[in-house]
This record gives sequence, structure tokens and C-alpha cells, in this order.
Amino acid sequence: MGNKIIAPFVGMVMAMVLQSGSMVVIKAAMNDDFNKYVLIVYSLALSTLLLLPFLFLLPRSERPPLSFSTLCNLFLLSLCGLKFRTNICICGHRSQLTNSCLCHAQPHSSFNFCTCTFIQASVIKNYPTVMVTVFFQLLFSTIQCSIFALIAVRDQSAWQLKLDTGLIAIFYQAIAATTLRYLLCTWSVQKAGPFFCSMFKPILIIFTVIMGALFLGDDFYLGSLIGAVIIVVGFYGVMWGKATEEKCMIIDEERLQSTCQNAPLLHDKHVTI
Repeated sequence: MGNKIIAPFVGMVMAMVLQSGSMVVIKAAMNDDFNKYVLIVYSLALSTLLLLPFLFLLPRSERPPLSFSTLCNLFLLSLCGLKFRTNICICGHRSQLTNSCLCHAQPHSSFNFCTCTFIQASVIKNYPTVMVTVFFQLLFSTIQCSIFALIAVRDQSAWQLKLDTGLIAIFYQAIAATTLRYLLCTWSVQKAGPFFCSMFKPILIIFTVIMGALFLGDDFYLGSLIGAVIIVVGFYGVMWGKATEEKCMIIDEERLQSTCQNAPLLHDKHVTI
């Protein structure tokens, strides 16, 4: 069992590191007045295009037809991701990356993250081809974010690309923080389950604080540290309680099944006597 957990553990840690870097490059691009919504649309579109050629390399046996219910779940999963990306942009306005990171650790953001993870687990259970599910998730996310951005961004000059931090942020987001991170998270959920992967969200706070201090010169205050500790402890407390509840439910189901299996044997024995 230990060996089966090591690979998803490493995968989720890598995914959190990539996401921490994402928050750093987004803040750097926003400091140079690059539009946050445009950045998200371009990075998602590039991610979708990068992943498309790999789909044709998959054997047909590994990419069966997608059912309508699976597509609906992927659309819903993308919609949850849209909410999370919007939170990133809103929190990115804060002066300190630490405060931005703590914003994502608030209960509403944590609930959204957990909801996405469990929907993802349901999709992977019904359609276990990771690359296909990630591609359609990125495709739906691109469409949703494009509609949102076209409404929010009226200045056409904001869509023009230049050789600046904005372009660097787009490529980082597309390659590392989106495509690679999505693949790692989806694969980890498939191997270890949604509860295991949800436990890694608080690690994002630690990595982001370190990267913000190293690359952006952010200050780290005692109040932020205390707030981070409270949020992390609370998050793990809720997850532990939920895991304990599910474990008790599984034990009760096993006992009920055992009782049902033994009941006919007792009945037959009574009849024989």
C-alpha cells in the first residue's frame, strides 16, 4: 500500500509547487498591468492546443466514445475551475502574495476545491482515460473563460501580446500550471482518490509564501502566519472528520452485509433440525 501512495504523493506535491509558481507569475504579470482575464484565456487556449496532438497518439481502445453524462460532468468541473480562477484574479489585487494565498484557503475556496476534486473522481471512475478528460476540461474552460473575458474586458488593446512578463506568464500557465498540473492532479485522483488529493491544498500556502518571499520580495507577517496555521488546522480537521465518517459508514455496510449473508445459513440450519 505504501508504494501505491508514494507516486500520487509526489505527483500532488509537484502539482502544488506548479500552482504556487502560477500565483507568482500571475502577480508579476499583473504588476506590469497585463490583464488577468486575458492571461487566463490565452493560457487555457494554448494548453488545449498543446494537448490536442497527444490525443491522436492514443490507441482507439484507450479513448472510447464519451457519454453525454460524462461531458456534462466535465463541463461542470470546468465551471468549478472557472470560479477558482476568478478567485485567483480577485485575490491577485492584494498587495502581498501571502494574503492572496490565504484568500484561497478561506472556507468557500476550500469547499470549491474539494467539490472539483470529487467531481473529478466521479468522471475518472466512469471514464479512466486521463488525457482525454483533461483535454475536454481544458476545452470547456477555454470556452467559458473566453465568454467571461469578452464581457469583462472591453479594451481591445488588452488582448495584444508583447514580449514582456505577460507572455512569460501565459507560457508558464499553459505548459506547467495548467496542462502538467491538470494531468498530475487527475492521475493522482485516479490512483489515490479525492480525499487523499484534497489534503494537499494547505501545502499550497507554504509553497506560495516561500516563492513570494524569494522571487517577489514579499514580507511575511506574524498575523499571516497565525492565520495560515488556523486555516490549515481547520481544513485538516474537517477532512479528518469527513474521512472518519466515511470509514464508519463503510464498517456499518460491511456489518450489514455480513448479517445478511449469515441469516440464510441460520434459517437453513433451523429447517434441517
